Amino acid sequence: MHTYYIKQGEAWNVRVKQAAWLTQKILGAAIQGRLYTRDRLIRWGSITTPVCALCEEADEDHEHLFFECKYSATIWGKLLQWAGISRVVKGWTEEISWATSFASGRRSSATLYRLMLTCAVYHIWQERNWRIFRNQKRLVEDMEEEKE
Repeated sequence: MHTYYIKQGEAWNVRVKQAAWLTQKILGAAIQGRLYTRDRLIRWGSITTPVCALCEEADEDHEHLFFECKYSATIWGKLLQWAGISRVVKGWTEEISWATSFASGRRSSATLYRLMLTCAVYHIWQERNWRIFRNQKRLVEDMEEEKE
């Protein structure tokens, strides 16, 4: 739950819809490929640097950010491993295709996969924005400590 939605109250008093709204918006935009990644911002003339803020090795676009980027691929790979899903990390299009085929329905494993994907997208997008707008960096190891 993002602290913005707690609004200085107890976490248990926050309605689920209120806490999940931002996450739903980010995931929805990610699935539709409509997040404001650097390649889009350059086309609009908003920025001049195309380099990914997470890995600083390649130009940032939607496919790179989810999960071609070393940083995001490491996070997603660790989550897959934690869930007992033994396969290589795929790119965004392949992940969505895999999710459609193997993680639909009400099975607990399907629900877990969808929750993990949602969390990964949210935290990767949040980390990217923190690096750009707050000049703050967290290592993958730092994010692992947060989950404990």
